Amino acid sequence: MYAYIFIHILYFVLSLISLKAEFAKKEKYHKYLNNLNNVDLLIKEFKKTHQKKINEWYIDKYSDDNIIFSTSPELLVKPFLKKEKLIATKLNQNYELDIINYTNQIYKIEDNFQESYYSTFKNIDLFKSKYIYVKKGFLFINYTENKINFALSKVFRYLMPIILSILLSFISFTFTTVYLDAVMIGNYLNDIKLMLLNLLPILLIIVVLFFATKRLWISFSLTSILVFIVGIINKTKLYYRDDVFKFEDIALFKEAFIMTERYDIIIRWYTLICIIFCILIIILLRKYYKKLNIKRKYSIPITIILLVISFFVYQKIYINAEIYNNVGNTENINIWIATRQSQIRGLIYPFIYSSTEILYNKPNGYEEKEVKKILSKYTYDDILEDKKVNIIAIMLEAYNDFSKFDSITFTNNVYEKLHAIEKKSLYGNIIVDIFGGGTISTERHFITGYYEFPSFRKATNSYARYFKEQGYIVEAMHPIYGAFYNRNTINANLGFDNYWNYENKFWVHNGWASFANDHELYSEIIKNLEDANNKENYYFNFSVTYQNHGPYNSNNLAEMYIENKGYTSETYNTINNYLKGIKDANEALYELVEYLDNYEKPTILIFFGDHNPYLGEENYAYEELGISMDLSTIEGFENYYSIPYVIHANDSAKKILNRDFVGKLNTISPNFIMNELFEYIGYKGNEYLKYTSELKKQIEVINQIYYKENGEYVFPSNSNYQYMIDEFIKVNYYWSSNINYND
Repeated sequence: MYAYIFIHILYFVLSLISLKAEFAKKEKYHKYLNNLNNVDLLIKEFKKTHQKKINEWYIDKYSDDNIIFSTSPELLVKPFLKKEKLIATKLNQNYELDIINYTNQIYKIEDNFQESYYSTFKNIDLFKSKYIYVKKGFLFINYTENKINFALSKVFRYLMPIILSILLSFISFTFTTVYLDAVMIGNYLNDIKLMLLNLLPILLIIVVLFFATKRLWISFSLTSILVFIVGIINKTKLYYRDDVFKFEDIALFKEAFIMTERYDIIIRWYTLICIIFCILIIILLRKYYKKLNIKRKYSIPITIILLVISFFVYQKIYINAEIYNNVGNTENINIWIATRQSQIRGLIYPFIYSSTEILYNKPNGYEEKEVKKILSKYTYDDILEDKKVNIIAIMLEAYNDFSKFDSITFTNNVYEKLHAIEKKSLYGNIIVDIFGGGTISTERHFITGYYEFPSFRKATNSYARYFKEQGYIVEAMHPIYGAFYNRNTINANLGFDNYWNYENKFWVHNGWASFANDHELYSEIIKNLEDANNKENYYFNFSVTYQNHGPYNSNNLAEMYIENKGYTSETYNTINNYLKGIKDANEALYELVEYLDNYEKPTILIFFGDHNPYLGEENYAYEELGISMDLSTIEGFENYYSIPYVIHANDSAKKILNRDFVGKLNTISPNFIMNELFEYIGYKGNEYLKYTSELKKQIEVINQIYYKENGEYVFPSNSNYQYMIDEFIKVNYYWSSNINYND
């Protein structure tokens, strides 16, 4: 017997996973008898020495009418019976059980007994019987007579979906921070309302899938997979970008899959434990939790009703801003950081609420006639032929000027080239609304002038389209995959003639090994600029760099650019590796400026950053570097969101436009960059640009934390021009929703 112990354990484990494996276990389990001599004698001796235990198994009550159902071999069971009838399996010559024969015997029996005995819980509904006995350990429990126990088992069965939902809710809380945060989890558990808001969607999914599949193990499996996917993506985004997983990110699945080649997926040890634990629960549910006994004609309507209820709950509760703003403990977070505002509300609830961000609904009080009346005050003006110039706009990845921070001492002036460009250019700062990621936001603010975005799934007004209407060749470039942020479709809808990306142009620089750097990107811009001008066309190009994209190595140091003032190795390595990329970016920019300065055709270069770099969790590196990121202060706000922008013109452009292109520019939002350019060079633009230029005279910066009105920062709640913002949102909605061709 002992020689078979390991194979028995293996069969037992497999039997928890598969019904077929369970049958295989029963068939093979007793093969050890084949190696025993005088089996009948051994059974007889065993009966003498273990009589009391055997009697407990078969109860003292017995009669000719009682039937024992057993998948154990008849050889082992029969010697212990008194007068009961036996339906059991038989052993073949190899001492294997004949399960099929046993099953056939059961099907031939009348299912109406006074008393029936079963060895496992899952067989109790096989027959009709006045008294039902189920084996539990060494005892039998009469479930017909013991109604309390039976009722409790039923209650437990009905409560199981709720128990599983609570479990998954608790697991979901472990994904809300990069590392386990006991204080944060404690806040969730102490807020019943917040607990329910995170639990209810999980419960509804489990119940809907339960009625749809009739199997709890399937519904729990699918729901668990969903929770783990959302959670792992959320933790990974937090680790690399300090940003949470939002509903709109689902559309970026392809991009996310590609980026896994660059980023490691963050899975903690406790996540692995949770996954294993859930797998064990799934195995037990499959083995011991019965299939839902309901006909399709009932389960389908119930499923539909549950889906309707879910939609109603979503509409009335989960996208209700008042409910959202009234839950979550803000005591231990920086309330000015949107990521923290999401984290204090758990994982599932804020993820669902983020679906409101993809809904481009009409603004409150929107009337199309009123907006048309507002825009009718302005005219559409063409660019005078003798004033046309080429325009190159470049958005630089994670670009900022860290030399402005007095707390950092540079040992190598990586910004020398930038400052040299600024001295002979217009320069200033923009206040973006993103940090560490979300490049597309600044990009589309600039190219459209919008504050709020439509879906861009159809032809849309933009500044690119305006230049196209003026006869320019209009192109976009980005040396990474064209599908990122759906640019290959959306850029066409914005009016670009061509969108050059990794697949259709830049792969030639490095094969399929790596993305083109800034030097290679700029060489392609120059090539297309010259080609357009040689064909007597003016050229507008908007390009986005990729070279200095994070993450920045925190383990190894390539070169040193700043003095180490006792920084941790992680911070020192990270900032220096980031600055290495900045140095390369500035050198490439300087070379581009030198080329344009010697180019005979009138050309303007605009460049600006998209956001500050993400240098680690909770802005720890910034704090070590002595850079305040306290968004409740003006200094911290500007440090967090302020990015440089530069407008440079070659001599030919200066001569045509009669401007010197030197000086300090106002601090503005990125959606006003084109306004700043047009005002300076004397272009009038279309109706929308003229309207927003009027707005910019009073409000230069529009951000969720501060407005900048007449040169002063104010909270939106203290704004003197909120009525103008409200009107702007309506005009924004109209202009972005109605393509406006001008003949």
